[in-house]
Order: sequence, then C-alpha cells, then structure tokens
Amino acid sequence: DSKKDEKESVENALTLGEIERELVEWSIQALKEKVEQEIGESENNGNISEKIE
Repeated sequence: DSKKDEKESVENALTLGEIERELVEWSIQALKEKVEQEIGESENNGNISEKIE
C-alpha cells in the first residue's frame, strides 16, 4: 500500500507543478497585457515619465 501512496503523491506533485507553471505563465501574460495597456494609455496622455517614476 505504501508503494501505491508514494506513486500517487508523485503524480499529484507533477500535476501541481504543471498547474503552478500554467499559473505563472498566465500571470506573466496578464502582467504583460496590463503593462502594455498602461504604456499605451500613458503614450496617449503624454504621461510616460510619471508612469516610470
């Protein structure tokens, strides 16, 4: 039984690792979009220096 539990926990760890990677990639993508959006808005308003500081 302990072998079976061990195997299941390894599979669960892999799944969690995959989920974590997906979340990180999703977060990075969301951040990129947010930054690009803010840069676009600041370019329209001429407030780039304010955004950078």
